[in-house]
Amino acid sequence: MIGEKVRKLGLRIALSLLGLGVLILIYLSFLPQPEVESVLTGEEGLNLRQACYEGWDGQERLWRLEAAEIYELKGERNLYFAGLEKIEFFQGGEPSLTLTAEEAELRQKEKLLLIKQVRGELQEGEFMTAEVYVDTETRKVTCPQKVTFVKAELRVEANRMEGDLKSEEYLFTGDLQVEQKNSRSRGEVFRYWAQEDRFAIEGGVEVELEL
Repeated sequence: MIGEKVRKLGLRIALSLLGLGVLILIYLSFLPQPEVESVLTGEEGLNLRQACYEGWDGQERLWRLEAAEIYELKGERNLYFAGLEKIEFFQGGEPSLTLTAEEAELRQKEKLLLIKQVRGELQEGEFMTAEVYVDTETRKVTCPQKVTFVKAELRVEANRMEGDLKSEEYLFTGDLQVEQKNSRSRGEVFRYWAQEDRFAIEGGVEVELEL
């Protein structure tokens, strides 16, 4: 008799739990589902929407890129980025250089990041150029086309810029023109130390003063 009651009680509990489980599943089916980044891996290769890509050296994050689209063509090792929202390069855990651009390409075999139609922020100053090349291994930066750098009452124009993201030293060369509040200068090299926020004009310097 007691065994029969225990069996019936166990059956009731099992049925109650089953019913509760069904109700929970029905409830969950009506909840809004979280958005998932689309990932396509068809003939075109990998495709990510609203994604970010980061470069690391061990435990140190070196750079971060946010884009509306990241894709890889089938059979290639290059990554392509479109609709770039922000590119940040870090030094000591803090952003040292921030860029926005139209598009970028990561050539993984060459360890080279090519960024096109660039606007950047450097120590509260702004610079513009058509292309920026970043060696992701050495962290060297090259801008092979005309560069404009503006900061407060300083304006620098040059045909080329080279720099080092580790030392945060940047060199502007080629048809160099430097404008300050009351002067215009020419020379061979405009050297800018971003970390110390200081600069020097070197090589055949000519200065025009506005009185």
